[in-house]
Amino acid sequence: MYILFYSLVLSEMSVLIFTILDICKFPSLQIYRITYDTHPVRPYPSISQLYRAAGDYLFITLGVLFPISYVGVTILEYTQWNIFNTTSETLIIYDAVGELFAMFIWSDVLFYGMHRMLHLPKYYHWHKKHHSYVYDSFSLVNHCLDPVEMVLFMMPPFCSAILLHPHLYVMCAYIIIANTMGTYIHSGYCFPIVNRILLVDPSDHDRHHVKKVTNYGLGTFFSLTDRLFGSFK
Repeated sequence: MYILFYSLVLSEMSVLIFTILDICKFPSLQIYRITYDTHPVRPYPSISQLYRAAGDYLFITLGVLFPISYVGVTILEYTQWNIFNTTSETLIIYDAVGELFAMFIWSDVLFYGMHRMLHLPKYYHWHKKHHSYVYDSFSLVNHCLDPVEMVLFMMPPFCSAILLHPHLYVMCAYIIIANTMGTYIHSGYCFPIVNRILLVDPSDHDRHHVKKVTNYGLGTFFSLTDRLFGSFK
């Protein structure tokens, strides 16, 4: 069961990769930076921004995300709560893909509802810090969150797992892909080959940071949830 926690830790490696790109500022990658007509050049984060965001990231990751996840996995292990399919039978590929697809769909729908709720005036104070980055989002911003907000955003995949009872290894794959996707859509980069692999366009979520009233989903399957609910722009 602890493989779930190790998968979460592994998924954070994408933050390191994109942060290195932000520090190095490779000229050859400038063409892949997301820009707007009003902001034709995407700024790289300054050193002070990187330090501030790194502090927020470490606080949320090491102080909230990892501890809660580890305790949660420990509880599952101790109580033998059978949320996941842990049979040793060979996992058939189309079953795994189907379960993974369902996990992404349900999690994105639940995230969408949670995210829209946090944009209501009554709850926006929990989400305000995350939106302090408008035209200059970068990978560390993915976890620049209020602790309450972080806990709320952990609920969609957990609830989806209870509902769908996926295989343990499918859940591991989901954690790695979903967290990598979250980092990517905040990175300020848009690599066509990565878009095709993850089935996401980071420009969609980047526009959410700019406009705030569109594109509330994670961008899963090229913003399918936003397209279904009429909030895609």
